Amino acid sequence: MNVAIPEFDGRIITLPVSFMAPVDETNSVQYYEPVVDRVVQVAKQAVKLATLRHKPNSDKRIAFMLTNSSGKAERIGDAVGLDTPASIMKVFEAMKAAGYDFGEDGSLP
Repeated sequence: MNVAIPEFDGRIITLPVSFMAPVDETNSVQYYEPVVDRVVQVAKQAVKLATLRHKPNSDKRIAFMLTNSSGKAERIGDAVGLDTPASIMKVFEAMKAAGYDFGEDGSLP
């Protein structure tokens, strides 16, 4: 499967953990062989995500990264058919309602 934007396919953070084993005279069946250090890395990632899930929203730190493909300030976050500033404000409102910390006065930007 080819995915141009993995985030849209539900794969925000990916790391291949196995590869096809070579077929030779002792092995006529195609199978995947795990790469141990990568399996360990994915397991560590899973533990961190599970820990984050149980952390109170007010203690989480979130970053939003916006595209700037044209290099012009007025085009930051530009996307076809998407009003990025309005969308982010809706996300901020939902996050505030879910208990995320927006600073001392709690005001949205």
